[in-house]
Amino acid sequence: MKLHSRNRSNRGFTLIELLVVIAIIAILIALLLPAVQQAREAARRSECKNNLKQMGLAIHNYHDTYRILPPGFNVDLVVANTSTGNGGLGWSGSILPGLDQANLYNTIDFNADWGTGANEDACATYLSAYRCPSDTTVSHRNHDGIDARVPTSYLACFSGTRGSDSEANVTDADGIFFLNSSIRMRDLTDGSSNTIGVGECVNDFDAFKDHFYIGSTSIGGWDGAPREYSEYLASTDVPMNTTNEVAFGSMHVGGAQFLMMDGSVRFLSENMSRTIYSYLGSRADGEVIGDF
Repeated sequence: MKLHSRNRSNRGFTLIELLVVIAIIAILIALLLPAVQQAREAARRSECKNNLKQMGLAIHNYHDTYRILPPGFNVDLVVANTSTGNGGLGWSGSILPGLDQANLYNTIDFNADWGTGANEDACATYLSAYRCPSDTTVSHRNHDGIDARVPTSYLACFSGTRGSDSEANVTDADGIFFLNSSIRMRDLTDGSSNTIGVGECVNDFDAFKDHFYIGSTSIGGWDGAPREYSEYLASTDVPMNTTNEVAFGSMHVGGAQFLMMDGSVRFLSENMSRTIYSYLGSRADGEVIGDF
């Protein structure tokens, strides 16, 4: 006699089991997402660091060529009106050839208004070297009579003791980059590794924090005197990540990255000693800093 095996039905997931699996997957995703975000931010921070290193090389190449560091910005003090071709080129525009942008630099007409022709086109040329990947600022903005200007994520340091850009004719600031500056590496008596050259910044146009990498019509000031140099420059006299126009800062959590004049890039905490931070912005204050 032939025995027949019992029919066996395939048992599927119950609703409760399905919900448990979905819950486990959701928990795993929730645990994984912060790690993915941190990895992405680490990559963006690394790219930002590389931007600063490239600027450091370009600044040193400029010094090798001209025997001075690039001026923070230039203004003809006799005319003092940058809207009609009498200056307004910042340090970041001066080093364009060192960033493989000689062709762009050569299009600039230094005797013409920044808001017209080839000069306006130059101001509208987006360069990734001047944009931190974590920076969420708009890529272009109409500003001060120049259409589609490109905001920057980086400013040079003009002082460790001045906290405003409203002082006229600052030709003797204690930092490296300022009005018509002509500082040499030998002038950094505090040591190049203890002196900030360039740091990150955050744009906030509602708070008048407007920073650009090339061309300015407003740096001639509202009264004919060279002011408004926060478009190119910042100070370590004011805390990081504040609404002050000349404050350094970044979209990275906890601080910002800075190019030291020895070519190294350091991440400085926004909670670091205000005194040490101030010292780092001066080129020759003679203060002993130590580790930071």
